[in-house]
Amino acid sequence: MSAELSAQGNEEIGKKGAPRKGTPGGASMMILFSATIFVSAALLFLIEPMFAKFVLPSFGGTPAVWTGSMMFFQAALLTSYLYVHATTTWLGARKQAVLHLVLVLLPLLVLPVAVPADEWAPSSEGNPIFLLLGLLAVAIGLPFFAISATNPLIQRWLADTDHPAARDPYFLYRASNLGSVIGLLGYPLVVERELTLANQGLWWSVGYGLLIVLVFASAVMLWRSTPATAVAEREEEAEPLAGDPISGGGSSQTADPALEGFSREEAGRLTLVRRLRWIGLTFVPSSLMLGVTAFITTDITPIPLLWVIPLSLYLFSFVVVFSPSQRMPDLIHKAMVGFMPLMMALLVITVLIELRNPYWLLIGLHLLGFFVVAMVLHGEVARDRPAARHLTEFYLWVAVGGVSGGCSTRWWHRWRSTRWWSTRWR
Repeated sequence: MSAELSAQGNEEIGKKGAPRKGTPGGASMMILFSATIFVSAALLFLIEPMFAKFVLPSFGGTPAVWTGSMMFFQAALLTSYLYVHATTTWLGARKQAVLHLVLVLLPLLVLPVAVPADEWAPSSEGNPIFLLLGLLAVAIGLPFFAISATNPLIQRWLADTDHPAARDPYFLYRASNLGSVIGLLGYPLVVERELTLANQGLWWSVGYGLLIVLVFASAVMLWRSTPATAVAEREEEAEPLAGDPISGGGSSQTADPALEGFSREEAGRLTLVRRLRWIGLTFVPSSLMLGVTAFITTDITPIPLLWVIPLSLYLFSFVVVFSPSQRMPDLIHKAMVGFMPLMMALLVITVLIELRNPYWLLIGLHLLGFFVVAMVLHGEVARDRPAARHLTEFYLWVAVGGVSGGCSTRWWHRWRSTRWWSTRWR
């Protein structure tokens, strides 16, 4: 009798759309995980402009210093995503949580964040880049690495539970990008105005202490939860994601193999073409973001803090496309796809007629054009997200695309500034 009931229960679990049950405190888990990701993202985007302010008196605000700093942050982000993917693959989410708890404690050795001492100041004759990279690694390398790994890791922890949302935890990415926008805008608007440099580092360190508590609580919630059932894992592997993220959001292309020319089983696999597609779709918005920022702050008008707007639009596009409601992002995506050719044609016309005034109109057109492209391409990335068991690898390739786009844009502007191209064809 008990065997029959067990078999009947497994059959019910295996039915399409049947919710997973058994995780205690499901609502509390979502609140805790969302808060942890939100705080980590806010701290991440607070430390970047804050530490740039710390080193400004010693290193100055030259383009080389800014480029070196951004290269360090992007390399640390990519390395943290590689750490998350490798450790969760080798250890599993629950054993890996022990390792991550040790990692988040290590930055306490270098906190609180403080203004660098005078011995870190570069000489007037030497190249300050290597000294700057060393300072970044020593002062904020550990906390930046630990915070960067938190976003994909918490999502992977959710995927290892039998929570109803565990099948597609990507909607938690919204909390990360909302936290990023608030941290990015909060520093120049609030933190920089209200706190001295010493107090900024102290309060940021207090915030990191709060993050440690949240990560520990999240790990405990993970260990207390019921692991994802084998039946649910087989169901996820056999059926690609489609529909609302709570029940398994994903790409309509992935859900309809006829559109891609693959069988249903092949549509759920991670092929080389699919990985390259993720890189390409994230490469372009990242490159455009830096390109638009350089254009409007250099070629149009050097308005202070204008660079914040493209980055905020870039992050906000992720908030929209990874919304937990699938219907609204789909409607917005279709509208953006239809609007993009018109927007691109309008930008081409402004270039052909050499429009310069009014400058606010030109800035608005370029920002709108960038946002439309980011929404379309990031929307394609979100619609093609893989099953949760591939989550860490998905974010790794997304990071590769973002870093590659940023590096290519900086290389292009550096090459253009040499005027090599203008002298070669004379």
